[in-house]
Amino acid sequence: MKRKLVAIMIITLINLGLLAQENDLKNDTTRLEEIVITGSKVPTPQRQTAKPVQIITREQIEKNSGKSLAQLLNDQSGLTINGAYSNPGKDNGVYIRGASNEYTLILVDGNPVNDPSGIGGAFDIRLFSLSQIDRIEILKGSQSTLYGTDAIAGVINIITLKASEKPINLNLLTSYGSLNTLDAAAGINGTIKKKFEYNINFERKSSDGFSEAKNLTDTVDFDKDGYKQTSIQTYLKYKIGKSIEIKPFVSYTEFNSDYDADAFTDAPNTYKSKFINSGAQAQFESKKFIAKLSYNYVLMNRKYLTTYGQYNYEGRFNNSDAFFVYKLKEHIQLLGGANFQNLKMIDSTTTTKNPSVTISSPYISLLLKDIEGLNIELGYRLNLHSKYGYNSSYSIAPAYYITNNIKIFTSYSTGFKAPTLLQLYGPFGANEKLKPQHSVSTEIGFQSDLFERKVNTQFTYYWRTIEDIINYSYSNGYFNQDMQKDQGLEINETVKISNKINIQATYNYVTGEVTTKDENGQDKSFYNLIKRPKNHFSFLFQFNLTDNLFASINLQYSGNRTDYYFNPVNNYQIEEVGLDPYFLLNAYAEYKLLNHRLLVFLDLKNITTHNFVDLVGDLTGIATVGKISHQNF
Repeated sequence: MKRKLVAIMIITLINLGLLAQENDLKNDTTRLEEIVITGSKVPTPQRQTAKPVQIITREQIEKNSGKSLAQLLNDQSGLTINGAYSNPGKDNGVYIRGASNEYTLILVDGNPVNDPSGIGGAFDIRLFSLSQIDRIEILKGSQSTLYGTDAIAGVINIITLKASEKPINLNLLTSYGSLNTLDAAAGINGTIKKKFEYNINFERKSSDGFSEAKNLTDTVDFDKDGYKQTSIQTYLKYKIGKSIEIKPFVSYTEFNSDYDADAFTDAPNTYKSKFINSGAQAQFESKKFIAKLSYNYVLMNRKYLTTYGQYNYEGRFNNSDAFFVYKLKEHIQLLGGANFQNLKMIDSTTTTKNPSVTISSPYISLLLKDIEGLNIELGYRLNLHSKYGYNSSYSIAPAYYITNNIKIFTSYSTGFKAPTLLQLYGPFGANEKLKPQHSVSTEIGFQSDLFERKVNTQFTYYWRTIEDIINYSYSNGYFNQDMQKDQGLEINETVKISNKINIQATYNYVTGEVTTKDENGQDKSFYNLIKRPKNHFSFLFQFNLTDNLFASINLQYSGNRTDYYFNPVNNYQIEEVGLDPYFLLNAYAEYKLLNHRLLVFLDLKNITTHNFVDLVGDLTGIATVGKISHQNF
């Protein structure tokens, strides 16, 4: 089968000059100067953080306007987003440094957004679009000391769009692309008398998509698997004097998509989900003291309408977090807090009707900041689980500036992932005696910012062990048994050729194996990083051709991968399938009109029409100009 897809052209109209930016490319090597939040929960200059934080700025998001959140994350060093270039409505798996999807914690404005109704509890990143995001901070390695369960591989903090400083600001976006992809968004925001902020955004997206299953015979046409998404995001913020601010918020997303029976079988299956995240934050800040209280409530409702029947999943998540930061001395900062989480699943077929668990966690962190170039973070967290009892996690992360522009860093941290409600109480293989999964993560590396900050280099080597991994078998259900060991390296290089030309290059290597018991009770180990390439590199060339014209070219390489195929002919036995490596060449260009208020851009993916398969059976190799083909097995 061959398909041709037309080029994407998106037109964005934003009133009151929101698109106005500096004429020259911002130098990514100034990141040591940037303010980050995720590493220490409060705004901190990146130079004073012990943990490297990867930042995707608003400017970078605007220069990737034709991409989804999955595709933008997939471009980042150390991240693989499975299915990023598959059917637009395809579900995505987030793999940080080779770790499974369930070991990455997703935050929205610092609040976790778990899905208590899922097997692994992973959040569905399809529920967010880039137009509603101001910036993204990525913190790799175990972060359980600050953020609790699920943060074994790392944390991705999605920071939502902020209000304009003007009293009234209107945002409008319309787009059309290949696969009859439509996107329309509108928003109004502003700040009144520097005390009251408001922000309301609405977005509607849809695409006809294409068949997620591969047609091996071409004798019968498979139907297209499209999707529709509607989302609303709003917040209010009120400042009381100079020290107190209160921010209630609510966001709602409805996502509907079609999918097939398996990799090679067409079916009129439908997936429908609803996501609500609401709550409030309050903060008091003085010269030496910060106190913050936050609460968020997450509702996830998922429905699978299949040829075998309807399957409903509903989860509710309550999260309360209170902490303080006290500046003991100029270079010493103490953070202490407590977190309370309640996870509940609405299901009458479970071993306990509508099961729920709670996790209570006091935590403390001591940060020594920039003492003659030395930064050290020490942290400890005690976790009290209503079902399995208690466990703890701790971390130590020193970093030292050899010179003003050369930094070496290392960290040693433990993490954990609590068993999910489906694993404890689900209708298939429930085990209420499950223990949490435990991890130990270590990394060492350096970062340099040389030649008047025109050349930035970062090298990181890491290794991670996860014990008591929860496994499943038809005869035994869920049980703790396996041990996972992973290791890899990341190399990032940014070179500012001039004020108009910027080059970025990354290389990532990851490998890992699981140790489990065979049928005789003996240990056996084997490579198991399914869907994740051992080798991946990318080059990004950015050009500011004029004050109004920007262009970029991106080349990516993904090495050999393997995938699992559950063969329905063989009673759904697992078959391991090898996937060939592939190159992907993308190009992007934008032009600003009407004093930077009108933006027209062209986004081209896979412009060489290179044939590749990202998942078994997926009709991938998405090209905005070109063809899509299959890989035969």
